[in-house]
Amino acid sequence: MFKVLLGADNSAPPVVECLRRDIVVSASLGETFAFFADAANLQRLTPPWLQFSISTPMPVEMRVGLEIAYRISLYGLPMPWRSRIDVYEPGVCFVDRQTVGPYRWWRHEHRFEEVRDGTRVIDCVDYAPRARWVSGALVRRDLERIFEYRHEALRRIFSEGTSSLASTASEAERKADAQGSEDGHFRRVISRDDQSPVGERIEAPMKWNARAAAVIEHEDAAVDTVGEELVDVRPLDTPAGADHTVR
Repeated sequence: MFKVLLGADNSAPPVVECLRRDIVVSASLGETFAFFADAANLQRLTPPWLQFSISTPMPVEMRVGLEIAYRISLYGLPMPWRSRIDVYEPGVCFVDRQTVGPYRWWRHEHRFEEVRDGTRVIDCVDYAPRARWVSGALVRRDLERIFEYRHEALRRIFSEGTSSLASTASEAERKADAQGSEDGHFRRVISRDDQSPVGERIEAPMKWNARAAAVIEHEDAAVDTVGEELVDVRPLDTPAGADHTVR
């Protein structure tokens, strides 16, 4: 029923509104893109008054064709929102398009550019409200508020440093990490925080991935990383620095 009532147009209508916002965050391009490519982090960037929740089980692998379902509340009325990833270029941009939801048309391009002070995050939204002649001004005001909140959240999150970015997994993802992956590996990652004193490590859960599986020969292992680089793998009962490294 909702899909019929709230289904979006298959192509942009003749008249669309445009909203463009950008912000520079103090993080590398790789770290910034990875944060946004984790769909679970969207909840951290959404104002509480929207009562936003993700219906699709997390984690998901970002890719073209991926569909993610959410629920929001507009003026006290709960409604579904479903997005499809139409474009995905790692380290460059991705585009989500609403297929079911409150807008007649919604296309949101997320673009990332490396700059001297970090990474510029650029949001370009093309949208068409339903009953635009009545709701247009109200929708525009709400979108301005949403992106103001989003930028404040980004400033707070990225000012907290690498350890904050490494700890952004959802509660469901944390539980999955505690239980281990389906093939029996205990997914545990220990990542070095560049802001911490030498030798200090911060524990953070991480999705099991093929790259780690290819080098880990033990059912239980600890993985040391610096950013995206895998630098050390060892059995959990082997002290860091011992002669065990798999490269």
